[in-house]
Amino acid sequence: MNKIFKKLCLALTTAFLLGGCALLGLNGGDTAGITLRISEVGCAYYQEDPVFIEIYNYGSETVDLGDCVLRSSAALLGSITLYEGEFELPSHPVEPGAFVLIRADVNAEPTEHGAAQVDRYDEISVSAGGYFPYWTNMGFAELTARGQSVDFVRWGSGGIANPTTGSFESSAPGTSYVENYYFVKSIARADEADDTDSGMDWDSTADSTPGKTNIEEDE
Repeated sequence: MNKIFKKLCLALTTAFLLGGCALLGLNGGDTAGITLRISEVGCAYYQEDPVFIEIYNYGSETVDLGDCVLRSSAALLGSITLYEGEFELPSHPVEPGAFVLIRADVNAEPTEHGAAQVDRYDEISVSAGGYFPYWTNMGFAELTARGQSVDFVRWGSGGIANPTTGSFESSAPGTSYVENYYFVKSIARADEADDTDSGMDWDSTADSTPGKTNIEEDE
């Protein structure tokens, strides 16, 4: 698939990449049946380390992840300049109450799904044209379908991006702070069942829970 990339400077060291990705054959309509929500975003200092975007199905029916496209801040290996990227997602069932991790994998092999590779039941790695999902202490992530926003979060900076449709109030805390040159924090929804389209839904945490609920359970 051919892509057209364009830089659009937002700040001295921040830019966006506009890529043309097909929406997996979906045309028009609403997203009411796509009950997927971004529930946690993990970070790492080195690009080769596994960062992740956790997706949660809050509905009562199984949803095909392939109905969505991931739009997120992105980078090229060896560069910390941020771009806007779009990544096709493969057909993959997400059962009610289940989580799936979208990994930012610089080594993901291209497939018929557009540089998306299913590693395990609960994990998917993505890259496209040498770009892969990446963020520093600011960035954004969005699931879109049929040209509509399914879920969106931005962190660290209110000016880095806006949802494809709808609105998002303020920003979540930065994914990380630097301590001895290492990023040590992630962001997570305080409650996966709650979504007010606001940064207030999110907390910064040093205790990541990839593939698990963010709510502490009584033992």
